[in-house]
Amino acid sequence: MIIGFVITTPGEAPETLKRLKQAGAADARFVSSLSPRSHLYQLTCPESDPHCDRVVEMLRSYPEIEYASPDKRKGSL
Repeated sequence: MIIGFVITTPGEAPETLKRLKQAGAADARFVSSLSPRSHLYQLTCPESDPHCDRVVEMLRSYPEIEYASPDKRKGSL
């Protein structure tokens, strides 16, 4: 899952992970930074799981998050 934040955000910081948990991604694990505002996280739910769809929608509605989208890059997790 690629998550883009509205402002520069340290993707691996405990505070960021805490905010993601509050936004609905309780199991988000930091994988890597793509830019100062965009980071790759691994979620345990498969894309086909309806619960995962709800988590993604909750993330997208969070004011600090500009976008949340599946990682469709070649060779992605």
